[in-house]
Amino acid sequence: MYKKYTYWLTEQDFFQAKARLESEGVSPKETRKAVCLPLSPKIPVGYVPPDAWTRFDLCRRQLSWYAVSEFAGLYLLVSETPLTTFGLDFSPETLIEKSKFKPKRLPKKDPDAIKKLADNQAFRTRCPSEFLDIASVEKSTQSRWLKTMGIRGTTYEELLVEHCANHANFIAPEYFSENGSATDPKMGPRKNREQETSSLEATARAEGHDRHEDSASNTETEARKTKTPETGTRSIAPYSIAKTARVCSACLQFFNIIGRQFREKYVVPCPGASLFAGMAVNKYYRVLTHPDQGPS
Repeated sequence: MYKKYTYWLTEQDFFQAKARLESEGVSPKETRKAVCLPLSPKIPVGYVPPDAWTRFDLCRRQLSWYAVSEFAGLYLLVSETPLTTFGLDFSPETLIEKSKFKPKRLPKKDPDAIKKLADNQAFRTRCPSEFLDIASVEKSTQSRWLKTMGIRGTTYEELLVEHCANHANFIAPEYFSENGSATDPKMGPRKNREQETSSLEATARAEGHDRHEDSASNTETEARKTKTPETGTRSIAPYSIAKTARVCSACLQFFNIIGRQFREKYVVPCPGASLFAGMAVNKYYRVLTHPDQGPS
């Protein structure tokens, strides 16, 4: 069963953890370029040093979020088992595992819906200028990126809008899973789906939003109630709004650089994560924030 625990550690804590792991016969594998590599099921324990986020020219612009995040300067350690297994008292930032989640609502190729997300002010405020500056990326690098990732039939410029929209959905969600009974307890957990959707949409309109909710399968748990300026107090789990070929830098969601305010989210691997880490194409992975803090 696929599981990955991620940890953000100071330099001192990282080398303490590394020494302990090596004393237990475990040699953490260093990532030199693709930061998603430790997500590979073939790597029991891997790590990403701070300078790795700018080493890989094909992903340097996309990974500029790291430098402006609260994790800037920290080491990332990724393990298939909790570090407590090795006697280390560090709490995981996220737990990543496969899920059966399937969204019923997506913007697909609706340009207005995608542009609305990409233009969201909360996203624009947080987004580093380097991420948007594709003019500074040489055309040869753009072409090499498209070829390496196996993407055809679109341009680098067109993809940027979709990439922005997808990241925005983890900052100010328009598409998310929500437990309807948490919004309106009077209706009960077995209410008719149409009633549920109507109730939620009415709530969203009353709050001045035009949201799209989705229900996870019975095997999936709901997100914690989170209060943000964009969502109010809602029990929601945002999810990727496109398939693998149209998603970029999914590691930002896997490692909580984007979307940390949500207890739970569902993330589709980007082409790089599928290519370098062998993650399943077009499949949703459940990302649980701080899995050691209460029931999941």
